[in-house]
Amino acid sequence: GELRKKISSCRDKDGLLKALFDGLREKETDFMNGCLILKASKKPFFRIVQEWGLPSNAKGFLLKEDHVLVQYLKMEKKEILVDDLMDRIMADWDRQTLKESMAFLQADIFFPIFRSQDHSLIGLIALGNPKLGPSSYVGRNIFWLTSLMELATTKLDNFITQDQNKALIPYAGKSVADEVFRNKEDF
Repeated sequence: GELRKKISSCRDKDGLLKALFDGLREKETDFMNGCLILKASKKPFFRIVQEWGLPSNAKGFLLKEDHVLVQYLKMEKKEILVDDLMDRIMADWDRQTLKESMAFLQADIFFPIFRSQDHSLIGLIALGNPKLGPSSYVGRNIFWLTSLMELATTKLDNFITQDQNKALIPYAGKSVADEVFRNKEDF
């Protein structure tokens, strides 16, 4: 409904994130906490870039590329519930690492953000403690949330690609950067 329209009309990354996160905190969904975690440029880890409802030291939280959560998101290529992930067969060390990370993030579900150019994982959105409780993740509720996140993550990928292409302008010129963006699937 209304949140989908707000997200569709966003013209930049900051506007998109504000609309998405404000909407997820509204009365109809009311997630008590969440965060956007993006891959650090040319570094082997992901870091929180925006959050709400997390501890004050959340900005320092990092997920390495080899973290079990990152590996499962890369493998599954779709949202994953923490309960489903914990039911998987994994080493005790991985299970403990996952429990510690989930306790810190206070998340119930993770939505991956894949780069359209090469299908690499560039980030994730974590949500937790919804007002509706576990019913937020079944039936029409999960369908709505998943379709909303697909729209938001696609737009976010486009905005990130635009930002990267703008950074190319001083080195390659505006026409080359524009061509890269228009043909981003080919690069």
